[in-house]
Amino acid sequence: MTDGDVYVSDNAIKEIKKAFKDKKVGCVTGHPVALNKNGSKFEYWSYVAFNGIDKTRKRLSDEKKFFECSGYLFAIRQGVISDFPLETSEDSIIPYLFWKKGYRIKYVGSAEVYVKNPDNWKDYLNQKVRNIKAHENLNKIVKGMPRTKSLFNEIKEGALFAMLQPRSFKELIWVIEFYFARLWIYIKAFMELKQKKKYKDGWRETEIKSTKPMDF
Repeated sequence: MTDGDVYVSDNAIKEIKKAFKDKKVGCVTGHPVALNKNGSKFEYWSYVAFNGIDKTRKRLSDEKKFFECSGYLFAIRQGVISDFPLETSEDSIIPYLFWKKGYRIKYVGSAEVYVKNPDNWKDYLNQKVRNIKAHENLNKIVKGMPRTKSLFNEIKEGALFAMLQPRSFKELIWVIEFYFARLWIYIKAFMELKQKKKYKDGWRETEIKSTKPMDF
């Protein structure tokens, strides 16, 4: 499974298939890599976020713990599940359904998927709020599900990591802005959920024009 606005490395399918040789593995997820190359604040935010996610997924995979996959690129073992709830993010609920059946989740860092992230605030806000609403909806669907994508885990796993990334004063300012941006995005998502603005499954539910690398 992948997204319509990405492309993968030449070895991605081969590396994912190799991971399924372990019969205990039910889901395999790849490594998102940011395509943005314009030297902007939004490019830097995607660089920091993807590097933090890479570190966390690698650790949890090595420790054989549960973690949510990347919707940009993941695969599942055939014949284990027949359907899944559509009221939340598939890259979260599907791995959990496999986990409940006793399968492991595996992260394959060598299977890269190249992603163009939003390059302006409006698109960034729309994309991330929708994503957070999808994951927060898990609380209504599955009680007690272990979460890897949440405000608490962002702070726990990413706050110190992000602060160690800057290599210049400009990048330090961008990281500080990143903290406030992420906090506002969570606040906005929680407010919309409280106002009954539910997450709805569907590709490009909110138009995000700056994430279309192949739409020329």
